[in-house]
Amino acid sequence: GARTDVIVNHEYGFVLVRLGDLDGAAAHFSRMLAEKSTVSQARGHRSMALREMYRGRYAAAIPRLRQAVIINTTNKARVSEYRDRLYLVQAYRAKGMAQPLGGELDAVHRLALDATLAPEWLRRLGKVEPERWLPPLSGEPWGYRRRARLGARFVHSKGRSLVGLRMTLIIT
Repeated sequence: GARTDVIVNHEYGFVLVRLGDLDGAAAHFSRMLAEKSTVSQARGHRSMALREMYRGRYAAAIPRLRQAVIINTTNKARVSEYRDRLYLVQAYRAKGMAQPLGGELDAVHRLALDATLAPEWLRRLGKVEPERWLPPLSGEPWGYRRRARLGARFVHSKGRSLVGLRMTLIIT
């Protein structure tokens, strides 16, 4: 058959998962594992792991996610490593595995503190680079969780872009 892009295999594979065709999804995810590109292989491992988690087979997902983390760490793909570690946290939590769960949470925390996480997204997706980077904001926890979304749109009447922050505070 014709070779398709790794993202197409990933997205189409999850359409098949949603339709209940788990074997068809596995076939598409296997194509990513067969690629020479380690980026594709890491995504293939993650996709296969998510398929297993969808089936409630967290133990089968863990080795796949570990392999994806190793590949992404080697490739210095911090955003993908962060994502895979978060999925590992979910799998460890579902299996009640406290010790590896704590280690993964520590690794996720270290990655989140790494100031290159957000700039990596800006460079990759936005294709922008600022003149200088400011250090990340940090502080002591205040006993509540914070959630924020960044919104952006172009306002034709003003001829410029509008950027804003939408926040929800949940007091605990």
